[in-house]
Amino acid sequence: MDRTKDQSYLLIVDGILISGMIAFLYYGNLKWLWGRWMENPDYSHGPLIPLISLFIVYQKRNQIREIDVRGSIIGIYFILLAVLIYIVSMRAQVNFALSYSLIVLLCGIVLFLGGKQLFFKLAFPICFLFFMVPFWTGAIIKLSNALKVLSSIATHGIVDLLGYPVFRDGVVLYMSKGTLEVADPCSGIRSLIALLALGSVMAYYSNTHIAKKVILVALAIPIAFIGNTLRIVFFAVVLENKGVIITEGPLHTLSGMAVFAFALAVLILSSKWMSRA
Repeated sequence: MDRTKDQSYLLIVDGILISGMIAFLYYGNLKWLWGRWMENPDYSHGPLIPLISLFIVYQKRNQIREIDVRGSIIGIYFILLAVLIYIVSMRAQVNFALSYSLIVLLCGIVLFLGGKQLFFKLAFPICFLFFMVPFWTGAIIKLSNALKVLSSIATHGIVDLLGYPVFRDGVVLYMSKGTLEVADPCSGIRSLIALLALGSVMAYYSNTHIAKKVILVALAIPIAFIGNTLRIVFFAVVLENKGVIITEGPLHTLSGMAVFAFALAVLILSSKWMSRA
């Protein structure tokens, strides 16, 4: 038992020293991350991700204390990979890749100092950190544009079924009382990213096998899409009945919150259903 305590103390000391080293090496990147979280609404959930990871680690503290720490040489390969990504990212000034190198570095450090047992205990909270990193802008733009087109097609079909006159041209819906454009804020990309993160946490805690966990995370995609489409349909119905185009203001914000709450509720129900099935 004393040996286990000694190992825990050594890990704490190593953790403090490593944290200082990481803060020094990644100061610029961490500053960039914070800026993106504060400035880009698509990543306003960013600060919550490391807090959730730390909470999961905290929950496992008793299990971690019982692990017989045996460092693994495999960790060196992860560290070398992280260093390679770091050097290339610094030279190319690609911050999102630099953030990935930090996560790979954490994997390598845990493996090298703590061994495979500790790594598998901490694998999820470490890998969960990928959700805090803004994706490549080019990929996000393409995904956002695709979601806008799909949402406008789905909205056109539903509004037409409801009996309202509507004509679609790309992401613009022409109705008798006005024009409704599916703009970037209505693409659904924000709720999609957030729901994928929440779905991953639910899958991690769900008491079911790996296949159902993967399905649960994947369900976040259609749930987010359906929720966002219903929101646009609501805007179209309001436009046709009231002649009001909702592009901003309290109703626009509240509708977004309501749709996200709906999508989250469906995801939670799906998780409970899969755990029982």
